[in-house]
Amino acid sequence: MTDRDTIETWLKALDAALITLPVSQRADVVAEARGHLEERLAAGLSAESALHGFGTAKTYAQGFVDQHALDTALNSKRIIVMVTTLAAFTSRSIIAFFGLLGALLFGSLALGSVVSIVLKMINPAAVGLWMEGKDSFILGTTSNPSVATELAGNWVYLIFVAMIVVGGFLARGSLIAAIRSIRNETIVG
Repeated sequence: MTDRDTIETWLKALDAALITLPVSQRADVVAEARGHLEERLAAGLSAESALHGFGTAKTYAQGFVDQHALDTALNSKRIIVMVTTLAAFTSRSIIAFFGLLGALLFGSLALGSVVSIVLKMINPAAVGLWMEGKDSFILGTTSNPSVATELAGNWVYLIFVAMIVVGGFLARGSLIAAIRSIRNETIVG
């Protein structure tokens, strides 16, 4: 196999590894790599020496694939896209893990508030802002509404709506912050 054949084989493997990128972006990456490799061959290096700094095609492509995935998630700002992107990074990034954890915690707050609103509409006496004893406050359901004092009445709906908004905002914010952090780390690294 000639040096040019070795380079062409590597470039085909690179193109295959970049399959998730848009065609034009994939073509640009392959063309740029081809240009650098041809310069090295013209300088008298063997194909092995020319490819040495690039590593395997899959390893070289991974940075471009990661960058595209992060940019796509960040630009879409869709929860599912951001969650799946971060999930793909959890094995390589502690930031992705904590971003997902934050989204889960804040999302649970919002979901719990939605459930509480539904329960309040079904059984108004079982859900609210309760005071049990002198120092015990409970927001949500109480196991014994007959001994607890309901403090907020229908205003509890407003409290739950605020918790839905804040929880959703913080869940989305933790996803965006994690993706931006990983993206900046990837650009610098």
